[in-house]
Amino acid sequence: MKFFKIVLLTAVVLLFCSSCTDSKWLTFDTNGGPKVKAQLLKPNEEASLPVDYDMDGYDFAGWYLDEDVWEQPYNGEPITENTTVHARWDVSIHNVVFYLNGGQTADGTSRQYKAEVVEGDVITPPEVTNTDKELIGWYTDPSCTVLWEGGVCTGDTKLYARWRDYFDSEDMVLPRVYFTTSKEKFTLNGEYSSCYVTVTSDNKEWNIYNEYAGYRVRGNSTAGFEKKPYRVKFEKKRDMFGMGAAKDWIFLANYIDISLMRNWITFELAAHFGDKYTTSSQMVNLFIDGEYQGVYLVCEQVETGVNRVDIEWDELAGPPDDPADVGFLVEFGNPGFNWGDWSTKFIMTRSVKYKGRTYRNDGGEIGVIKYPNGDDCTNEMAAYLQEYVDKVNTAIFTRDWESFSELCDVDSFVINFIVSEYMLSNDMGWVFFFYKEPGGKLALGPIWDFDQSAGCSTHGGDTYKGWASGTPHSWFLALIEIDEFRSLVIERWMESYDYLHSVPDIIQAKADECRADIDANFIRWDRLIGYPHWRSIPKMDKFKTYDEHVDYLKEWLNNRMNWIETELGIKN
Repeated sequence: MKFFKIVLLTAVVLLFCSSCTDSKWLTFDTNGGPKVKAQLLKPNEEASLPVDYDMDGYDFAGWYLDEDVWEQPYNGEPITENTTVHARWDVSIHNVVFYLNGGQTADGTSRQYKAEVVEGDVITPPEVTNTDKELIGWYTDPSCTVLWEGGVCTGDTKLYARWRDYFDSEDMVLPRVYFTTSKEKFTLNGEYSSCYVTVTSDNKEWNIYNEYAGYRVRGNSTAGFEKKPYRVKFEKKRDMFGMGAAKDWIFLANYIDISLMRNWITFELAAHFGDKYTTSSQMVNLFIDGEYQGVYLVCEQVETGVNRVDIEWDELAGPPDDPADVGFLVEFGNPGFNWGDWSTKFIMTRSVKYKGRTYRNDGGEIGVIKYPNGDDCTNEMAAYLQEYVDKVNTAIFTRDWESFSELCDVDSFVINFIVSEYMLSNDMGWVFFFYKEPGGKLALGPIWDFDQSAGCSTHGGDTYKGWASGTPHSWFLALIEIDEFRSLVIERWMESYDYLHSVPDIIQAKADECRADIDANFIRWDRLIGYPHWRSIPKMDKFKTYDEHVDYLKEWLNNRMNWIETELGIKN
């Protein structure tokens, strides 16, 4: 019996050893992946391959018998010899979908832009555009509430474009003025339509909320342009942008001046030279009933008042008995401009004969007495002013320095001459102002209307040569021939030599500061740059960018200064 047990045990051991001899080892070369335990497979036994086998940044592509992991895939079939299988890993590639939400890629793709991105690589959105809108950023949710901060790809991704109107760019710096209109007429003056005016800016002192006012289109030739200039009249005096409280304000469109800088820099020049009643100004973005209108220049209306030309008599005391003690404001202009009502009084500049020639201010010979206005200006007052202007006119055209200096505020004429000639205003002579303070001398100013200056209008051309070139303003042509006046011009020019030569840089700095606002203006008015318009210079019509217009203005001013300094004999 004992013998039988020994024989049986031996048989079992031999059988087991035979079975072990037929089993084969399957080992796993993971090629960097997670370790896999080797398996001892019996004959005809299939391998148990790992399930959900993965590695960060890679997709598992299977086991292979060849080390190149390319030609002999292994799917767990029985083996007949000890075998090593090799893991194949493919770099993870994910689908990234960009929902354009109205945008378009450079190749014309709209709605969705799809890209395959390797896991771990940075996701780079496509370049997209959207007519009249600016891309804010890409968001991770369809409602565009969670901003995508960028980063590497970690899996399939969906991103959504969010846009804003071009005039809502965070880079825009100018204050905003809103007219909210109604169909009612403003009761204070004729054809004004009523509106509420709101001003918003970073400067809280400038904010005006829901102020009732009237507004109307203003200007002569400029009133016919698509981008309209406006005049606003508040019920009560309001201080806009620190320029002093008043009811009337002007919104200049500067449609002709593509640089948008000519009126602004002229007011800056006049202020630098100390012109007594220089018009202050502020660039703004204007909206009417929520519709963006572009960049405007808000400035003071040329009129009398405490914060304007301060020459009015005390209403309680009444007008002075002597017309010499009356303050006057006069606007000279082309006949047909600013005629006013039938009670408005007018004066003229008459022809003067001197050394066999006849001189006159062609074009600007009619002067409208803006103050005192209407019936407040008596015939005696108008006659006194006409006689005074006749004396000034004669003194200028006869080159009578002594009489001119007795009758006129010489410094105001020097300032107006330098500023007007520096910019070569082609409207000078057609439209200009002078005033006479009570008991004082006649003074030229305030300076006004320079959108067609500095070589940007065929009304005068692009020349930078000549005194009063292209204008009918014979006063300046006569004054510069008077040695005393010429010497004063040279003296004031040299005092401000560095400033005058810095003006092109000042213009560039302003253009850079307001560039986002200016870009928005020319999206709104997209048929200005590169297109001809009324009185535009043909070579400027060929400019394709705003920068070309600014460069042209700077170059023109440098040429102009060179000509003036050569003419005055002060060129180094």
